Amino acid sequence: MNAVLRRSSRKSAKWCALALAGLASVHFLMFCYRFDVLGDPVISREHGWIGPYIRGDRHTIDAGKVGVYEGAYNTLYDSYSIPCRAWIWLNGLKYHGG
Repeated sequence: MNAVLRRSSRKSAKWCALALAGLASVHFLMFCYRFDVLGDPVISREHGWIGPYIRGDRHTIDAGKVGVYEGAYNTLYDSYSIPCRAWIWLNGLKYHGG
């Protein structure tokens, strides 16, 4: 009986790990879809570096090699905070939080 429970718990742990990996992959793909990951960084006057350009965003002003976010809320940047922080770090910038 113990061996059966151990086997089923391993199987359910494997499925949970696969589900989490799948969700993380979908989140990363949606980040790549919503943001211009090969573009220039965006800075906010209140929060510092916040990530790459949002595709189709009208709140970001082009200021040369960087964009300045003029929107009232950073909701999309907040919902993708982990990939944005990783993108900032990979581009050699420092995240100041927000």
